[in-house]
Amino acid sequence: MITDTILEHLQNSTELTAYLARYDGKAAIFQNLAPENTDAGWESQNHYSQLLLRLNMREDFQREGKSTLTVEVATDRDSRDGYPLMDAVRERLDGWFFNAGGRVVSARWAGVSEAAARDEMTRRTVITFALIEYPDQGVLPESPAALLGVWSKGRLPEVIGRPIYLIDPGDGSLSQAFRPTEQKPAVYWRLVKTGKCESLTGGKGVMWRSALVHCHIVIPGRGAEADAIALLIEHMLLAEGRVENEDGFVIIGDTQGLDLSRDPVQAGQLAVEAVYPVIAENNAGEKLQHVSVAMRERE
Repeated sequence: MITDTILEHLQNSTELTAYLARYDGKAAIFQNLAPENTDAGWESQNHYSQLLLRLNMREDFQREGKSTLTVEVATDRDSRDGYPLMDAVRERLDGWFFNAGGRVVSARWAGVSEAAARDEMTRRTVITFALIEYPDQGVLPESPAALLGVWSKGRLPEVIGRPIYLIDPGDGSLSQAFRPTEQKPAVYWRLVKTGKCESLTGGKGVMWRSALVHCHIVIPGRGAEADAIALLIEHMLLAEGRVENEDGFVIIGDTQGLDLSRDPVQAGQLAVEAVYPVIAENNAGEKLQHVSVAMRERE
């Protein structure tokens, strides 16, 4: 599904497809395997240039970019289109996010290498992009990350004076392909770990937990602007002290903070302590009573 979305995204670029041969009514961009030269789908005797996409998704708990997308660029050996075509591929993929089938990934340029030519008439170059996935935080029960995401979608645009891409694979309104900009940055909240809450104790049927949630503000090529938004989010959360909606609430702690040395895509610039209650199902009716008592004690 992700590969189909990326392929369609490339097909929609007239700047890129202007360099490519035509096959079956479309630009010559293929997944995994290109048609044979004798295939009737080719629209001319010249089958170049063409692109071959290969997606390799791997488990990547540390978000190190272990998943990759490779784009093999095949051109006539004497063609001058090789470098402009590679630049067009990079422009169309580097820093872009792709959303399909309940999964969201972003692509980052990782390098270029020469590939073995299949014959003396062609040149083949492989461009590699590292992929980072953004798991759906809404599937986690009692998820403070999902709640903070909803808060960001409602509050952040009015404060920074511009819309945002909230990275939520479960949001049907999220574009299939987009590249964050200063005018519309991307925001992603990710639950990193949970543990015992040392500052609050629950009543009957209530257990307080402390979660570490990372916030990723992504604007490719505009790190300072992204960092400024992250700092603004930290100040907003500390000032409000609590974030809530109909699904629950979290209390914002002050033991974490901003670390601008962290990669926005891999780690996220902002770490937030979110304290939240876990309520036993048979005690759900007593939720407000216990929560109110605990919050008064904290204040």
